[in-house]
Parts: sequence; structure tokens; C-alpha cells
Amino acid sequence: MLTKLQALRGWAALAVFFFHLGGAVAAPKYFGLDWAAGLTQFGRQGVLVFFVLSGFIIHAVHRRDIGRPENLAGYAKRRALRLFPVYWTVLALVAGSSIITGIGIEGVPSNPGTLLRTVLLLPQDPSKVGGTGAPILIVAWSLQYELLFYAAFALFILNRSVGLISISLVLTAMLVLIGGGHTDMFPAYLTPKYFAFFAIGVATSAMLNKGLFGLAARAAAATGGILLIIGWLFDIFAGIAVPEGRSSISLLPVEAAICLASALLIGGLAARELADGARALQWQQKLGDWSYGLYLVHFPVISIACKAVLAVGLHGVAGASLAAVLSLCGALSLAAALHYLVERPFQNYARTRLARA
Repeated sequence: MLTKLQALRGWAALAVFFFHLGGAVAAPKYFGLDWAAGLTQFGRQGVLVFFVLSGFIIHAVHRRDIGRPENLAGYAKRRALRLFPVYWTVLALVAGSSIITGIGIEGVPSNPGTLLRTVLLLPQDPSKVGGTGAPILIVAWSLQYELLFYAAFALFILNRSVGLISISLVLTAMLVLIGGGHTDMFPAYLTPKYFAFFAIGVATSAMLNKGLFGLAARAAAATGGILLIIGWLFDIFAGIAVPEGRSSISLLPVEAAICLASALLIGGLAARELADGARALQWQQKLGDWSYGLYLVHFPVISIACKAVLAVGLHGVAGASLAAVLSLCGALSLAAALHYLVERPFQNYARTRLARA
């Protein structure tokens, strides 16, 4: 992957970390600092950047596989090795620790069917399972969309026309079900806009491949970066000024602007690096390397850190500050360990064995 896009992944994961950290610090069961949730509201945009970036990467890496069904098996193996080993490792660690200690045991599903769907990252109704549709690791809801996008792209590998027709029919069915109020029926409880973010990423990669960024790469990256900052500042302002309305601030126009900004930034950064070879700073590349692990482990680490700080009697701003430092250090350390011990070995396998095959 291009180093600047790898760095962007790291920044997006860090934004999500701060979003959940602010929510934990604001929670009455922890430190009750309500202003913290508003201050870190911008972090929710990190997931949107992830979606656009994911669509870009899949198309950039596998665009030559489209319409070549003989490449489907290799594509499926690469995607599975990218998604599941780290996820299963973190899932086992969190579920195992909950079963052993009893802490958070209510989040571990007892129903075998629910547990199997959780392991396989199959979508589940958020109103019925885990609050996000992903028990044990609540952030894994986004991986369910990722897996569905992988499956959708696989249809294009089988046949471009089959892919277009199938996706159109599924999205139409979702919109009809949602319009009819049947949001409890699969796949109506999924959110169509997230698939649009993936599609924007694919379109950005296609535009880059056609040379449409060209001399405007620097301007595109700068415009995208400025728009993202404006969107994040808006989120901070709205989160502080209207704390009771934070959950309703996910307005489609704002998210559409974030999506456009992400596409401009991703396309611009990629075009610039391809043109002049300028690489991201080494520490930013490392943050990008650790981003997947950071995304998966940060929520339980934040919870553990907050509980530990309260257990020693620290409250208020002092306690929250210590919990923030412990959370960041702990999450980054675990993410680094996951990258070097789990993620990188499977990536190396995919690059060597599967590439030769």
C-alpha cells in the first residue's frame, strides 16, 4: 500500500479511539465529564474515512481481477487472511477474559447461532444483538459491512454484468423494505449509505487509474484535508453546543461532505506519492501498520483502563487524564503486538504463497 494511505489509516483509527475515549470519560459510571464526548465527537468520522479507503484499496489491488472468475479463489483467500486472523485473535482474547473473570460476560452471546454469526462476521440486527449488531467486539459492525463489500466485489470478479445487476437488486430490496417499515428484515436493517462510501472509494481508485487527478493531485489532497478538518470542527462544535443531540448529528449532508473530502484526500495523496515518491513519516507508517489492531482492541482497553483508575480512587479530570494515557499506551502496545505476531505473518503468507499460486 502507498505509505501516505497507510498513514491515513492510522489517523482514522486514532480518531475512532478518541471518539470512544470521550464517550467513556463522559459516562456517569466512569468520570461523568460530559464535555469530553463533545470534544471527541469528530472521531466518529474515522469510520467513514475507513470505508472510502477500503473501497479504494480493494479496487486498486484487485481491479485486474474483475471479469476473471479464475482469480476468485485467490481473491477470497487474500481477503479472508486480511480480515479474520486478527479479528478472531482479539475476539477470543476478549471473550475468554470475560468468561474467566466474569467482567462483561453479559456481552458474550449464549445462543450458538448468534455466536457463529459473530465469529463469521455475518450481519446481525443491532436492535436485537449487542447494540451495534456485533456482540463481544462492538466495533466489529463495520467489519460486517467490509465483508459484505468483499462479497459484492467478488460478484464483479465472476462477471461485471452479474455484479451490477445483483448489487442493484439487493439495494433496491433494502430500500423497499426500509420504506415499508420492515427494518427488522435482512438486509433492511443494514444502512445503504455505507455501501455508497465503499463505492465512492472504488470510483476514486478508478479515477486515479485513468489519470484524472494528474496535476490537480496537490489541490485535491489539500481540499480534501481542509474539508475534513472543517467537518471535524463542526462535529466538535455541535457535540459541545448541543450535547443532547449528539446522536442525531449524523446528518447525511455532513457525512456526504466527509465522504467527498475523504475521496479527494485519498486520491490526491495517492497521485502525489505515485508522481514524486514522497513517503509518509516512518512513525505514521507504523501507526498505519497497527491501525487494524488498534481499531479492534481500543474499546475493551479503554473500559479496563477506566475501571482500573476508578479502583485506585482517582476521579474527575485527574482520573480521566490517567485513564486516557493508560488507554492510549495499552491500545497501541496491543495493536503493535497483534501486527507483528498475527497480522504480518499472514500478510507475508498471502504475498508469497498465494502470489506464486
